[in-house]
Amino acid sequence: MLEEICPKSILEVVCIEEYSLEKCILIISDHKSESYFLSTFIIENVADLPGAAQYLLPMIKSCSTVALSGELGAGKTSLVKAICTQLDVIDDVSSPTFSLINTYVTKDGVRIHHVDLYRLKTLEEALEIGIEDYLNRDELTLIEWPELIGQLLPDDTLHLSLEHMDKERRKIVIL
Repeated sequence: MLEEICPKSILEVVCIEEYSLEKCILIISDHKSESYFLSTFIIENVADLPGAAQYLLPMIKSCSTVALSGELGAGKTSLVKAICTQLDVIDDVSSPTFSLINTYVTKDGVRIHHVDLYRLKTLEEALEIGIEDYLNRDELTLIEWPELIGQLLPDDTLHLSLEHMDKERRKIVIL
């Protein structure tokens, strides 16, 4: 799937028509093996998140789970909000840090689950909240802080890593 989206060894600027040239997303892709690509998005500020979410959408639609890793404040929840906007979620999207799991509904009635495992300390705690039920559904599950359940993630999981570059800029790496 990634091969269809990211041609081998490219360096290109992707400009989404709705955004001005100043809000382009730099995409760097390197061919690593026959089936693995490392793609990096550099977004200049939060206003660029809709474009990043739009670019990721074909990959997201081809899997049932998205794992978002990164330090506190890297933009995981902000990216989830942008993805949910692209998927036409009608509910308010917020961090499930305390509720652990939020479920949203799109205008077409499709359910999307947003999981935040930051406060959990053990795999057993994740199992107690029913994480396996969310991983085995035909519904999209977006997971922040997925490291705790790495061994449970489906094979088709889209792994994203978010990093601070400076106060405004973020790097989003597709692993």
